Amino acid sequence: PESLHASFVAQRPEAMWVPLPETPTGGLALEALGKVRSLLERASALLAGPGLGTDRETQSLLRETLSLYTGPVLLDADALQPELLTDISSPERLVLTPHAGEYQRISQGVDPQTFAEKNPSVLVLKGTHTRVLQADQSYHCLGGSTVLARGGSGDLLAGIIGSLLAS
Repeated sequence: PESLHASFVAQRPEAMWVPLPETPTGGLALEALGKVRSLLERASALLAGPGLGTDRETQSLLRETLSLYTGPVLLDADALQPELLTDISSPERLVLTPHAGEYQRISQGVDPQTFAEKNPSVLVLKGTHTRVLQADQSYHCLGGSTVLARGGSGDLLAGIIGSLLAS
């Protein structure tokens, strides 16, 4: 959001920041779509969710952005909304990285294997032991622990996977 731009630049001058119009509650406004659209052709991947919030207008901005962008997309945190996932064309380009609570929100009560069989997206189910599922493939990472169950560790994982999608 535009109101946070100066403080973000001061804290992390090495990062690239794009100030976007915001809603009265501080979310990203749909008005930002023009600026986002102008940047999409330069993007090799998108990551959305961490810190996004659930403001209706922000979710609308994300929905519109995803309808315009055709490359690989990672959705995490607040971007993992059932109504958003049903609107996405080409779901095979998605990587979804929910923790247990977020998975319950998007899964409509089906177990992860069934979800993966019915959805062409890659599902990275975060937990003490992370599971990566896609159709008839399943991988388990047994190297994690409850130490990873703290704020920000999932955001870091999303960033790592997002950077791999972009390369």
